[in-house]
Amino acid sequence: MAKIILLAVVFFVAHSLFKHRAPKQSAQKSEDMVKCTHCGVHQPASESVVSGGRFFCCDEHRQLHAR
Repeated sequence: MAKIILLAVVFFVAHSLFKHRAPKQSAQKSEDMVKCTHCGVHQPASESVVSGGRFFCCDEHRQLHAR
């Protein structure tokens, strides 16, 4: 019986050490997705071109929509 208890304690200690040493993954921030007014492609807001409160996937689509 003592062997089983000793084995459980060793397992618990090893598990605790491994858990604390494992690298923690950084939390990724989510970002709003926006739709290009010209072609409808969805992309992150930080990668969009904004003009007049409208989002575009590239400067070319912004210029084409202005016509």
